[in-house]
Amino acid sequence: MRVDTVHMTLLFLGDTQAERLDDLMTAAQQVHGDAFEMHLDEVRGWRHNAIVYAAPSKLPDQLAGLVADLREHIEAAGFHFDAKAFKPHVTLLRNAGCISDVQQLVAMPWRAEEFVLVQSVPDAGRMRYDIIGRWPLQTPVIPAGN
Repeated sequence: MRVDTVHMTLLFLGDTQAERLDDLMTAAQQVHGDAFEMHLDEVRGWRHNAIVYAAPSKLPDQLAGLVADLREHIEAAGFHFDAKAFKPHVTLLRNAGCISDVQQLVAMPWRAEEFVLVQSVPDAGRMRYDIIGRWPLQTPVIPAGN
């Protein structure tokens, strides 16, 4: 994975009409969450799309609350999104040849101090992620395990 594409998707909107962007930004601005740190300490894979990803073994309450608040405000603004259960993950490898050989990962701290609105843009056969909105999370980060 390219460093500039590493991310954790909180909510996937798909194609959104440009004229609704202001509504989307207003809805996101109403979301309030606390900063947090978690450990990405498990490596897993999805066979159906040949992706290897890192995930936390424990979902921080702050992350669950942020996703719930985000879904609530985005839905109230009239947007449709993929509403299946949230599974926090960070993609490490695409087109993985053998997912069954995934090795254990040394726990990586993942610090969240903001959330962003990203537009996926095809660029020379790859995806580019352009940040079009940025909102800070509240309170100082409390290290995982405390």
